[in-house]
Amino acid sequence: MTTVDVNFKGVLYTTKLALHHLRSSPVGQRELILVGSMSSFTSGPMMAVYSATKHGVLGLFRSIRLFPSKRDGVRINMICPYFVDTPIVPIGGKVMLAGLEIAVLDDVVDAVSRLVCDEGIAGRCLAIAPRQAGGVMEVGVQEMENVDAFCRRVVIAMNMQSKMEIFTKFLVDILWLLVVGPILRLFE
Repeated sequence: MTTVDVNFKGVLYTTKLALHHLRSSPVGQRELILVGSMSSFTSGPMMAVYSATKHGVLGLFRSIRLFPSKRDGVRINMICPYFVDTPIVPIGGKVMLAGLEIAVLDDVVDAVSRLVCDEGIAGRCLAIAPRQAGGVMEVGVQEMENVDAFCRRVVIAMNMQSKMEIFTKFLVDILWLLVVGPILRLFE
């Protein structure tokens, strides 16, 4: 439940507090950027709870993206990055992504800067995909054709991960049988 607490409940609480405090902020400093993920649009059994929480963030964004901005002058936007090479990606994730292109941190910074600096942008969602898959793309809340194509790539990557896990287990078993086991028998 930690994932739900951090990724969804934390976003709900933060959004509520942010909207409360942003209403009293000087004009021009009233931006809230929700952080989703490409998992906001995809599904997968390997990361079901994570995907569900990110779907929740997208649902929250869709629900509030335009209304507070009209009432209170608060602009609400969202970013949805794919995997980015940061310290938060664990070794297992890096192994899973080995050989695949990942999103670039500079593109995430560019997307956030664009949303914060352009006061005319409100209610928009930017996906940050690997550059080969399109880089920074605006995602229409109703039309997600680019995301659908990207989702197919995610499914392929997840299938590759599953095959890599099976192959890794196979290698470990073979290594145990052919190398470690015989060495241990020498010390019996």
